[in-house]
Amino acid sequence: MKIIETYNTNKTKFSAVIDRLMKYFNLTQSKDLSEQLGVNYATFSTWIRRDKIPYELLVDLCLKENISLDWLLAGIKNDNLYAIDHDATYFTIVGQNGRILVRDNFSTPGSTTWMDFFSNSNWGNLTDVFFNGTNSIIVGSAGRVVTGTAENGFSSRGAITSLDLFSVSGSGNSLIAVGQDGIIYHSSNGGTSWRAGIQSTEFTLMDIHYDLELNEIFTVGDRGTMQFGTDKIN
Repeated sequence: MKIIETYNTNKTKFSAVIDRLMKYFNLTQSKDLSEQLGVNYATFSTWIRRDKIPYELLVDLCLKENISLDWLLAGIKNDNLYAIDHDATYFTIVGQNGRILVRDNFSTPGSTTWMDFFSNSNWGNLTDVFFNGTNSIIVGSAGRVVTGTAENGFSSRGAITSLDLFSVSGSGNSLIAVGQDGIIYHSSNGGTSWRAGIQSTEFTLMDIHYDLELNEIFTVGDRGTMQFGTDKIN
């Protein structure tokens, strides 16, 4: 496999570190940041001018604030990424800690970067994404459902169960999500509301595929679980 683009970027200039800290602390002025860090502004300005990175200070800050040092120094986000799909305009990737990344799917691979506008750590781990022709339907840990598009934004539909959801599929507004302990949930309105389906296994279901032509559902999961059947979701 030829790797033609990656999400992680390597930015080690102090100006990039400052940008990340300004966003983290929700500040707009470097003087305010120097006060936040407990550093004399004249000293802080010298660091900026000389592009000098105060590593010891930043390590202490990361320990205090529970910030990733990889992210602070190099912009590297180590969250696991779990699924990808695309609509007519954008690719959408979902992953750990509420990560949602988008990228224009008309661009030549490698010519543009993944954009991180919509991630929300409060949403927990997002495990699968399915585009139904109108919106991307995203499911995740603790029954989280998120819907939307890169053009219009993403919003949480709340938790439909306390158990983890691992996969979602369907046709149009008719959707099926599966997950922990064999749970199955159905939606007939594009993910706005859901109802519990009949469980046929106690084992966790990790993936689901809906065949539109056959109107059949195929699921796989823990301990060799494989299931298929007909479901009138249309």
